[in-house]
Amino acid sequence: MKTLSATLLLFVYFQSFGQAFKLPEPDVEKIGKQMEDANYSDDLIQFYLENNFNSTTGRIDKKFEEWGNGPEICAFSLKFENDIFYTINQCGEGKGLSNSVRFPTTDMDLIWTWIEQIHKINQPSSSTNIWKKEAMLYAPEDDGAGCWYEIKLGDTSTTIEIYCGC
Repeated sequence: MKTLSATLLLFVYFQSFGQAFKLPEPDVEKIGKQMEDANYSDDLIQFYLENNFNSTTGRIDKKFEEWGNGPEICAFSLKFENDIFYTINQCGEGKGLSNSVRFPTTDMDLIWTWIEQIHKINQPSSSTNIWKKEAMLYAPEDDGAGCWYEIKLGDTSTTIEIYCGC
């Protein structure tokens, strides 16, 4: 009986905690349409997260900058279910766009595919990216302007840091 109980306990553990997080594929067409509808003023990573996960907070850690009509939000964070954390920062003139998203530990094949699909939406034809640094960096082939995606592995999470600019 003890063996059966131990086996069931291990089964439940591996079903609950032993598997990597299943990262849904980006709906390239839907996100592309959302970007177009927003006149490309919103971030596609935020659209992806809002399309696939429930937000557990409104915008937090907001930063403001004086623009044309007064102060506007230039940086903020959002938390989503499954302990997903998203940050965007576009503060500072000419600095480009920086954002990051932290997922629970995820299978690397899913992460690589996710980055490549997001990049297709972000830079459909203007930039050719390749995998560098042992497949932990997806960057412009010529190391120039474009979007850079860096994967950082934690004990219980996978973070993707993204920078788009010159």
